[in-house]
Amino acid sequence: MEPGSDAQKAGILKGDRVVSMNGNPVNGSFEDDVERMRPGDTVTMTIVNRRGERNVKLRLASRREQVSELQDLPSVTSAQHAHRTAWIHGEDEGGGAP
Repeated sequence: MEPGSDAQKAGILKGDRVVSMNGNPVNGSFEDDVERMRPGDTVTMTIVNRRGERNVKLRLASRREQVSELQDLPSVTSAQHAHRTAWIHGEDEGGGAP
C-alpha cells in the first residue's frame, strides 16, 4: 500500500479481501482486470475484513514498475553464461525443458 494513496485514505488494510469490483464478483483475473484499466479510472470495490463488508470508490493511480537488467561481469565464464541463459529461458543447459 502506497503511503498517501487513495486506498490508504479509504482505510484499506493489508489482509482486506476484494470480493467484487464494479459490481462483478472477483475471481482469479482480478489483477488482469486492474491492469486493463488506466490511471485516473474510477473503480468501486466491495471489501471484506474482520469488521464486515463495505464499498469503497477509488481512483486508480499510476503504478511504479521495477525493471531489472542482467549484466555480465568481466570474469563470467562461458559455462556460467550458458547456465544463466538456460535458467532465464526455463531450459536445462542441454537445450531442453527441465
